[in-house]
Amino acid sequence: MNTTGILKGLFVGLVAGAVGTLAKTVWEDQFPVRSPQTDSPPARLAQRVTETTLSDSEKQQAETVFHWSFGTITGGVYGTLVELAPEARAGHGMLFGLGLYGLTHATTLPAADLEPNPLETDPTFAFNEFVGHFVYAGMVEMTRRALRQVV
Repeated sequence: MNTTGILKGLFVGLVAGAVGTLAKTVWEDQFPVRSPQTDSPPARLAQRVTETTLSDSEKQQAETVFHWSFGTITGGVYGTLVELAPEARAGHGMLFGLGLYGLTHATTLPAADLEPNPLETDPTFAFNEFVGHFVYAGMVEMTRRALRQVV
């Protein structure tokens, strides 16, 4: 096992994950994934954990911390995985995006009652969320590939 390659993959993946998170954030600004009155999964989770009703500012902070942490760390996992199994980058990262959507918004978040099932919500919001994962994954793979050539 090439430890140096794995560490490079992790580093590059973390950077790529942050870039992908930025891209998904911009996407969601243009193509909303829920109504403004609906709390995001991070805001709902933060309220559940703290057993308090958060202010709008606190909800925004919870969303920001969670999305950037999750997106960056997920990119690091992806970058490491690609070093171990290059086929993980199939479809220029689109398989990764589909898997990430499937593991989060299609299953885990609805099961945890943090978000409605995509089939039980406004189709436009569900579509925007689905496509947003491809935006994220495509940007992660494009950034990972470019950085890995120089790192």
